[in-house]
Amino acid sequence: MAPQEVIDSHIHLWPEATSNEESHAWMTPPGMPLAKPHLLEDYCQASKRGVAQDPDLDVKGVVYIETDVRYDPPNGDIATWAKGPLDEILFLRDIVEGRYGARDSSMLLGLVPWAPIDQPTAVLDEYLLLAKDMAGPQVWPRVKGFRFLLQAIEDRATFEKLVFSSTFVANLKLLGKRGFSFDVGVDQHSSGIWQLEAMATAMEMAHEGVPETKRVRFVINHLCKPDFSERGPEFDRWCNARSI
Repeated sequence: MAPQEVIDSHIHLWPEATSNEESHAWMTPPGMPLAKPHLLEDYCQASKRGVAQDPDLDVKGVVYIETDVRYDPPNGDIATWAKGPLDEILFLRDIVEGRYGARDSSMLLGLVPWAPIDQPTAVLDEYLLLAKDMAGPQVWPRVKGFRFLLQAIEDRATFEKLVFSSTFVANLKLLGKRGFSFDVGVDQHSSGIWQLEAMATAMEMAHEGVPETKRVRFVINHLCKPDFSERGPEFDRWCNARSI
């Protein structure tokens, strides 16, 4: 029987130039094991070891998810304050256009870059145009959606003020209108189940009054990082919120 073909739907990569705390706040020294280049060559070596243990699987491609690159406080020229995420798109362009080899180019099937979903819709719209220009005609069709991590907003009032705002909801609707998805990155275990519950409400708001064909699709990252240590009220609330 032929091996089952698999698409890995959530991977992260970064080059030598951004393998540091200056580019990624979470690459904290000393001894941060991820503060080194992670390229598709490394991924392929690791996945081959996994396939060796299960020869019935064959990884045919991957979907790249943005890596929470640093950016400056939004102010003025987007190309300036969002340079980090835009440079990330240029890195992906290098891969797709073959600068890391034909295999890597063909494996990178989908891209989910960062986008300023928390900013006014006019800013998001301008950013999408700039991102499209940075990506180029060969790369842009592989962009399937965008992510803006919410898990670090640990103050409940601040979190809910953002995700329930008319701007945030309008931005989600804009992504849906353009045919893009939105990756939901919240953390029930570290920040609280309320993050997931609030985002579930925001998701409903983003679909309200929108034709089904234009509704933004949501991709739940890491199952919203639930606490599986024991069955209890928090687990039940996670199940309820996840099913919305």
